[in-house]
Amino acid sequence: MSNITIICGHFGSGKTEIAINLALKRGIGATILDLDIVNPYFRTNDLRGFLEKKGIKVLSPKFANTNLDLPALPKEVLGIFSNKSPAIIDLGGDPVGARVLGRFFEFFKNIKYSMYYVINLSRPETDTISKAISMMKEIEKATNLKITHLVNNTHLCEFTTKKLLYDSFNAVKELSFLTKLPYLYTFVTNKFLNLGIPNAVPLELYLKLPF
Repeated sequence: MSNITIICGHFGSGKTEIAINLALKRGIGATILDLDIVNPYFRTNDLRGFLEKKGIKVLSPKFANTNLDLPALPKEVLGIFSNKSPAIIDLGGDPVGARVLGRFFEFFKNIKYSMYYVINLSRPETDTISKAISMMKEIEKATNLKITHLVNNTHLCEFTTKKLLYDSFNAVKELSFLTKLPYLYTFVTNKFLNLGIPNAVPLELYLKLPF
């Protein structure tokens, strides 16, 4: 795995939960950079205390929870490009949120990175393969970066079924064939961990809506 992992996808795809899970898996010394300017509810910064107790550094630029572009890049943020410790970037949903990463384009030119495209086929904006491909291309255009891996996070919360998970896995595999991008994970809750879906990994839920 590369030092920097970018988590991208549409609003509501589960990017932030995945970013938190990955950072905790990477362990002490990892950093989460919260660049999500789209979603006001699911915020990495809300778990700052919990994550810092686990040895995870949380960076949240001043304007990361607004519709404003970053006016400047704090030195702490730029440090992830020279630090050898793992860093997870939680990117805002859809191309509007993804364009913030475009400010970092020059820093990505000479480093290796991974960019995970999180797909939730239960979301209306990405409920077909063609829509998922269209969203992927728009995110790449907004960031000037290339997606490197596909991650399946299809669910319907408590209404998730085995059939939904099997169907979503097959759809993401087809998407992988069409885009030539490797399928990496299917994230599931512990209830569905033993279904036999290849590369199924447990997703712990840490965030809650404030209402």
